Amino acid sequence: MIKQLNHIEISLYYPKLYQACFGKPAPKSLPSIVLISEDENRVYGFSAGFAFNDETMYINSTGMIPQHRTKKRAARLNKQCNQVYKQMGFKHLMGHIENTNKRTIFIALLSGYLITGFRVASDGKQYVIITQNLAKKC
Repeated sequence: MIKQLNHIEISLYYPKLYQACFGKPAPKSLPSIVLISEDENRVYGFSAGFAFNDETMYINSTGMIPQHRTKKRAARLNKQCNQVYKQMGFKHLMGHIENTNKRTIFIALLSGYLITGFRVASDGKQYVIITQNLAKKC
């Protein structure tokens, strides 16, 4: 089941969830939209970001609790979150993945994303830019 967190829940739970998924502190600027995947009151993962514009959701982080990480569960999380984003009125999804994170790139491609560009950050890290058209079947 996918649940959208409200602003208070984001400030309370997102930093802890991010830390549990990635083993490092969450960025200081909190996302405005956070969806969590939960079953029987147990959270498995999340998708977070902000409205880039009226039609585009920019996803800046997606994570799974390590003991629950599988390609199948990650692809299901993406698919379910994409359906919720579509219900929220977004027509496009956009995000980025560090180019060395092959597993996440593979899961994004399995989930219907396309690689549409590349960028190099100021620290020299390279990222692939991914997009998905929600008008097509998720």
